[in-house]
Amino acid sequence: WNGHVFLKDKCVTGARPVDTKLGDVRNDYTRNEIDMFDKWLGDINEEIQSYSHLPNINNSRIRLKQGPGPQMDFRGQTQRGYGPEWWGVSLEQVQKLKLHPKYYQVDKNGRPNYTMEDFNKDMIKPSTDGMEIGYALFHNQDNPLKVKIMVSHAWSESIQEFVEAIERSGEEGPFWICALAIYQNDDPSKGVTIKQQLGEDPKYGPFATVLKHVDHMMAVLTNACDIYTRLWCVYEISIAIQHNVKVQLCPHINPDDLYMGRTNNDICVAQAKNPVVSSEAHCGDPDDEEDIREEIESTSGKFDEVDRTVERIRLEYLVNYPLQLGCRKTTARDHIREAIEAILDRLPDNTYLISFDKFLLREGHKSHPGLKSATRPEDFDDTYSTKDHLYYITNGDRSETIDIFEEWMCTLRAAI
Repeated sequence: WNGHVFLKDKCVTGARPVDTKLGDVRNDYTRNEIDMFDKWLGDINEEIQSYSHLPNINNSRIRLKQGPGPQMDFRGQTQRGYGPEWWGVSLEQVQKLKLHPKYYQVDKNGRPNYTMEDFNKDMIKPSTDGMEIGYALFHNQDNPLKVKIMVSHAWSESIQEFVEAIERSGEEGPFWICALAIYQNDDPSKGVTIKQQLGEDPKYGPFATVLKHVDHMMAVLTNACDIYTRLWCVYEISIAIQHNVKVQLCPHINPDDLYMGRTNNDICVAQAKNPVVSSEAHCGDPDDEEDIREEIESTSGKFDEVDRTVERIRLEYLVNYPLQLGCRKTTARDHIREAIEAILDRLPDNTYLISFDKFLLREGHKSHPGLKSATRPEDFDDTYSTKDHLYYITNGDRSETIDIFEEWMCTLRAAI
């Protein structure tokens, strides 16, 4: 082994005791009392670091040419003449976050817990210190990427779940991601500060400017944080809708959960019962929060309109749910139905948004006379079912079967 040279006749590798429950079993990973397991992990870590595409760039030369200056009424400060629409990263560059040694770090419950905030502190701020440009622009100096998709997210979510959510979206960017786009600097002696880049008015800051430039925004949701409690996130969604930008909720969900019908593990489904209360949302920076609250209060609908806007986006995600299931179809639909109906109660103004039972009574049997709803046995269990989902109406011999759940979903899609 390369790390240590052992004399053959003196090498002693630990042997695992017969009863491994007696205590901490380490000795099968030791040799001459040197912890070989730790050495092995250390070598892997060094190898990752040596080939990392996330190097410290303090000593790298800035070769970025001066940019075209602010566009689209951007009133914050640019990064060397490049406005926020040029602070984009590619999907490949997002995926390179996986090379960070702590990318797969988990907590005691096995959940990823290395956050974007951690990554900013450990990598982004030190590596761009004094460069006067953000992470995105630095890594694209030869060809700055013009943003096509804006990404709204919370800094307290893990970078692993964040990256996987973006991958699952199927989009390739270039993406505008706050942590990577903004030059993370608070020291005026080292160039433009975060506050200067944001400007004095959110309507003319980088977020609003990017939303004038793109036609698509993704809001990433993970189990680590409810983004609807983050004022920046709900404000960005609201502004996107005002600019006719398509908003796509992009939750993290394990593909196995989706295949197995565990839709309740989708954060958008699980949290649907919790209403959006934007007036109680907060920002990490008190100054940002004050500016955004002032901006929302100046609108005609105020915080109530922000709430309704976000609830409609949540509903749109649910009624277009990708039910690519292998089994547990009925249970999967049960979770989706409960989530939808929780949001419908908060959107009473649209009379076309009705519950499944009301739709079945009002439209289902009227449109399909003579058909009856499938009954659910008391001992119903669809754990291993790949066919029946019990959300249909049919005649006696099942020669005619209508997926009434899908008809309900189609009606809701048309209504919103």
